[in-house]
Parts: sequence; C-alpha cells; structure tokens
Amino acid sequence: MKNVIILFVIIFNIIALNAQTKKQKQQEEREIDSIFITNVAEYVHCNIYGAGKENSYFSTRRSNIDSIMFYKAGTCVSFHIAFTYFVLSEIKNSPNIKIFAVDGPIKPEYYYGNSEVHRITLVEFYGTKYYFDVGWGVYWSKTLPRHMKGNITMFREDYSSLKYFKMTDAEVKETIKKCNGF
Repeated sequence: MKNVIILFVIIFNIIALNAQTKKQKQQEEREIDSIFITNVAEYVHCNIYGAGKENSYFSTRRSNIDSIMFYKAGTCVSFHIAFTYFVLSEIKNSPNIKIFAVDGPIKPEYYYGNSEVHRITLVEFYGTKYYFDVGWGVYWSKTLPRHMKGNITMFREDYSSLKYFKMTDAEVKETIKKCNGF
C-alpha cells in the first residue's frame, strides 16, 4: 500500500510540475511577444515621420512598405501599415495576436492635417484588446485614444495582407481597375 501511495504522490508531482512548466512557458511567450510589439511600435514611431507638403510625391505611395521605409515618411495609414507589416511578418497567423485596422474621425481640437479620418491599430493580445496609434506614440491603450471620436470602423489584417503592402503603383492601379469592373 505504501508503494501505491508513493507512486501516486510521484505521479501527482510530475503532473503538477509539468502544468507549472507549461504555464511558465506561456507566460514567457507572452512577455516576449509584448516586448517585440512594443519594440516594433517604438521603431516605427521613431523612424517614420509625417509626410508634409515638401514630400507630395510620397503621398501616392503611402501604402507600399518599401516606399514607407525608403522615404521614412507617411500618413497615419503608413504608420499602421509599417507596424502591421513588421508584427505580422514575425508572428504570422498566431492565434494569440490579431491585428485590426481602425478608421474613425479625429476630434476637432486635435485636427491638424488634411483629413478628418484617421487610422490606428487595434491589437488583440492574448484575448485583451489594445489600441496603438504609433504616429501619436500611443501604445497598449485599453481605450480609444483621446484624439479619436467614438464612431469607428474596423477590419482584420492577417498574414495574407502583407502581399498588398508590397504592391507597386502599377499593381495597385490594376487591382483598383479589377475591383471597379474596368
């Protein structure tokens, strides 16, 4: 009987240790993912600058990741694309991290540009939703950034979205023609 009890205790301890190790591994993965996402946000924020009047050519190429990184300039859409591109390139289709484009109006007191519509990023990180507005330096916000109004639209970005971020001007024009039935 003693042997059975000892064997039961050993098996129970092995199961408990295995569960604890799995939980620790998940926590480590989560921490690594959060550090990676924060570093990507910082990189994009520090290396891409808002496109001004002096760089009007760039405004036609703002959705191409190569142009964004070459000119190091862009609009809110460019910040979203660069952030999304770098995160999705690494995590692929992780079930723990989902990215959404969020479009909505800016409150009048924060309006400085030539468009009242603004794009930011929503990251669903291990089941919790966080807003990122990399251009404005907003990371890990559980609420809509203060410069945004509440009526927003969202759509999911996934790993397949990356091919659109690499399209040339000619490919973009061809895609638009196909979508419009020309």
